[in-house]
Amino acid sequence: MNEMSEPTPRPPKRPKPEQKPAGVGIIVGVIVAVGIAIVLVVATTGGSSALTLGKVAAAPEKYENRKLRVVGMIKHGSTSSVSEGGKAETRFALVDDEGHEVPIVYRQTLPDPYKEGRTAIVEGTFTQAGGLDASKLTVKCPSKYQTEDGSPVDYDAYKKRYDSDSPGPRS
Repeated sequence: MNEMSEPTPRPPKRPKPEQKPAGVGIIVGVIVAVGIAIVLVVATTGGSSALTLGKVAAAPEKYENRKLRVVGMIKHGSTSSVSEGGKAETRFALVDDEGHEVPIVYRQTLPDPYKEGRTAIVEGTFTQAGGLDASKLTVKCPSKYQTEDGSPVDYDAYKKRYDSDSPGPRS
């Protein structure tokens, strides 16, 4: 008896998962790479370089038309202000402990704590004329634990003057 045996049934074929076209991975990779490149370019060229006054004063031509940030003391006797057409312009100089000096032009209203002899942080573009055309001016306030000349507060004199239990230095 020659019985023909039926072939063993095969399990049904699983449907293949949908494959994304090969170009999608490349496109995503390019987008990520471009995003990283943009962040790096903005971080390195869009910000301002923090420099000492000595570096700027020693080679001003090196910094022409570059955005800079410098820190120094507002030089006593250097402030002059004019107002033309309703626009304020203040010129002053920043100096450091070594005597380096950089002229500043600030075309906005001065911040309230502005005072010669105080420390200032100035951001702006260094011009061909050898000065900083400031776009941002931050003046540090003297510490509340110091007098305006920088000496420590005499808490005993303060207490006697105001006859109060004012806080003094804590041990």
